Amino acid sequence: MKTRQIVKELWNVEYPDSVEFEEMVKFHKYASFSQVQSMRNACKDKDWDTFKQVIKEVAEVCPK
Repeated sequence: MKTRQIVKELWNVEYPDSVEFEEMVKFHKYASFSQVQSMRNACKDKDWDTFKQVIKEVAEVCPK
């Protein structure tokens, strides 16, 4: 299988509780300073559950 086809197939795969690109864009556009700090601290602590939770909380309340 060619690399391009593999990438196309992986691009459309959804993983449970994954953070999507659109959610990350919304997060960085609408998050408050404290929310960004929470996300950074979660990354530093490798606390991926909190990382995903903070991003999803912000992304859910953003305008569509």
